[in-house]
Amino acid sequence: MFNDIYNFVWGLNKKTVFLILDINFFLTLLLLQNVHVRLHGCISDSKYEDTYHKIFEAFHLAFAST
Repeated sequence: MFNDIYNFVWGLNKKTVFLILDINFFLTLLLLQNVHVRLHGCISDSKYEDTYHKIFEAFHLAFAST
């Protein structure tokens, strides 16, 4: 019974940690995007926008599967 409780709590903690990492990574990408906009004036080049989304999706999928 103790093992079941421990595994349940550890599973929640692990998911919470990965969610926090996911959110922090996304906020970092938004910050980088904001810096890019300030340096170059706009982010109309879809190449940069696609790159941010692909990196975030890859990161999210990597941690969602754990």
